[in-house]
Amino acid sequence: MAKDYYKILGLSKSASQDEIKSAYHKLAHKHHPDKAGGEEAKFKEINEAYSVLSDPDKRKRYDSFGAAFSSGNARGFNSASWNFEDFPFTANGNAADFGDFGDIFEEFFGFGQPKKKTTTGRGKDIVVDAEISLEEAYSGINKHLILNKYAPCERCNGKGMEPGSSLSTCKTCQGRGGLERVEQTFFGTFTRLTNCPNCHGRGEVPEKVCTTCRGEGRIKRSIKIDVQIPAGVDDGETLKVQGSGETGKYGLQSGDLFLNIHVKPHALFQRKGNDLWIKAEISFPQAVFGAKIDVPMINGEIKLNVPSGTGGGKVFRISGRGMPYGYGRSRNNAAAKGDAYVVISIKIPHSISKKTQKLLEELEGEL
Repeated sequence: MAKDYYKILGLSKSASQDEIKSAYHKLAHKHHPDKAGGEEAKFKEINEAYSVLSDPDKRKRYDSFGAAFSSGNARGFNSASWNFEDFPFTANGNAADFGDFGDIFEEFFGFGQPKKKTTTGRGKDIVVDAEISLEEAYSGINKHLILNKYAPCERCNGKGMEPGSSLSTCKTCQGRGGLERVEQTFFGTFTRLTNCPNCHGRGEVPEKVCTTCRGEGRIKRSIKIDVQIPAGVDDGETLKVQGSGETGKYGLQSGDLFLNIHVKPHALFQRKGNDLWIKAEISFPQAVFGAKIDVPMINGEIKLNVPSGTGGGKVFRISGRGMPYGYGRSRNNAAAKGDAYVVISIKIPHSISKKTQKLLEELEGEL
């Protein structure tokens, strides 16, 4: 039998929104299951009626298709008893705004935009910047940080209770850590589990709350932390240190620490991926006759054999003398490195002696 939502709230079909709201609050207060003499079935029925009549669009559809609207609600979502033209959709096919019930609609039927999930009490993530040299990026470094963040309370060791006190079973949730929340919609009845507001999901409460953190198990203070920056890290990369963010409330999960790496520009080397490029200057005679020159590398110095007739712009590849492929980027193994590339430039003097000029003029015809 179709339900008469107006009769349930004790109203006429001409009732205003203010009258509907007033009637709902009065009846909900009277029949709430937690009240003496409260009746859960009646309370659900009142909520069902209010969820429809308080919404102008739903009320309009109910007034037009009352029997179908009611029977569809009684059986849950039944496509045979619903006309999808009665549902408000946007142009892209997403469900229009259903208020609180829109979340349920989206969760069970996949309509609407995804919503960010949050965990009440979880510690916040922390993002910090760390500047290092290219040499430190090559070898890796243990970075010392001082963070002003929520950390475990030192008085209660993060337990939220006074030293010497103990924990007892939460009377609100009977130790389950959560409470069932029943929601009545025109799609049916849904039950959700929420954190107990008394024990905050722990199932236990302290007999005496810590006087320093007031039961949260955390306080704001300066913390020293060492973060190992691995060899081969590149400029602009972000390292994640799980659980090193702010401590969560009431023993819940801590946030994470994100370290943004900034590698300072180097006076000699230019980094391209895991390869290093460096310029080496030679004199004109060295270019003509060849020479062995000292070239600095990121991890020492090498002797580079420059053959005779080497021109400016010539590039020499030195295998394995670049940056490490560590930090999960190894081509073959963790010890692999990129290469070094030496770009030759020829030094041209700004001024020369008359003797040198004469010698060059004599050589010009032979070169």
